[in-house]
Amino acid sequence: MKMLDGNNKDLAARISDEYDQLVDYGAHPNVDGLALSSDVKQLDHDKYEIITVFAHGREAVLLGVLDLLRCMHYVCQLLFMVIKERLQILGLDAEFLKTSELIHELICKLEVEQNVSET
Repeated sequence: MKMLDGNNKDLAARISDEYDQLVDYGAHPNVDGLALSSDVKQLDHDKYEIITVFAHGREAVLLGVLDLLRCMHYVCQLLFMVIKERLQILGLDAEFLKTSELIHELICKLEVEQNVSET
């Protein structure tokens, strides 16, 4: 994160925020997150059924898709920072940037949809 912060403070801040949110929602073994979204039932003396709730309705699915798209966009930005010269040599830089921009446009569209559904 320090190296990224030295190269692109805005991207570093966004990735840090996304990382914290992913941890809060269970990306790491998070006991509290697991307890909130799991139901354990003993079926027999040595058998258990564990039910995990992944998403709670359309809004939660939309938020999950948005998080995934944001991560994809961050990866595109990081890759471009790291392999920009290689992409230019191969003549792929314009296509790479176009794809990254399409992902960003989709994120913006879904954020508008999310804001509309919240009101």
